[in-house]
This record gives sequence, structure tokens and C-alpha cells, in this order.
Amino acid sequence: MGEQSGFKDKWSRCVDCGQAFLFSEGEQRFFWSKGLEKPKRCPDCRELRKRTLARAHHG
Repeated sequence: MGEQSGFKDKWSRCVDCGQAFLFSEGEQRFFWSKGLEKPKRCPDCRELRKRTLARAHHG
């Protein structure tokens, strides 16, 4: 997967609301350890999306 050193706090922009959000060094390490890609949504929009998808699956 690549080297895990060199993580630094980074700012990204949410694809849903357009707000800037911090992708912290700790979050980057967690995402990297799980094999996940960098988030495209801010924490609030991620939570909203999670709840919306959960409702859709549980009807």
C-alpha cells in the first residue's frame, strides 16, 4: 500500500456541501490502516450519508 510515514494534517473540500474540512494525521493513519481512500465528504456530510443509507437499507 505504500509507506505510512509522512502523514500531515490536510485540508479538503466536501463534495456535498463545499465546506473545507481537516483530514487529520490520525484520521489519515486510520484510513490507511483500513485500506480506505481519502474522504470526499466532511464529517457532518459523512454522518448524514451514513444515516440516509442505513434508513434506505432498513426501509
